[in-house]
Amino acid sequence: MTDDVQWRDVTPDYFDAVPAAGGVAVRMGSHLASTLHDHADRLVRVLESGDERTLVWMFPDAYATPADSAEFRLRHAARLRDSAAPRRVRDQLAAAPHHVLSPPEVHDWIETFALARFVDPPRRRWWRRSRGKLDLSSLWFNHVQDSLVLASSPELLHHDLRL
Repeated sequence: MTDDVQWRDVTPDYFDAVPAAGGVAVRMGSHLASTLHDHADRLVRVLESGDERTLVWMFPDAYATPADSAEFRLRHAARLRDSAAPRRVRDQLAAAPHHVLSPPEVHDWIETFALARFVDPPRRRWWRRSRGKLDLSSLWFNHVQDSLVLASSPELLHHDLRL
């Protein structure tokens, strides 16, 4: 990882993840850490709110009938609403922008930012006009997840992952 001073000359928003002994070393700008903290905090509040519409938005119908999907969400509601991983990530981000994450912590971060993109359901008009486009938050979530996956499994860099 490069010196913070050099990075600040280029951009205040950066996220680095590199393999470290027993895990992944993570470094980011303080502004990005604050922003990711806010997203993790919002995710925690949404998961703990108990709003059924949230589960429908975050975990849409994947069964043959809406009734089967609703039954799945009901049966797995405790796991789908589990806010433990996002709470741990939120607390880490509140403490500092630099971390050495263990493999379970890396999993927490990947899970948190996979779910964070679904916190705000799109408004209908906006959704029709922007279908297929990603907002800046989603791009950062993708970058964080990609960086963590590649840092925890660097051998993936040498594989052709195209389908």
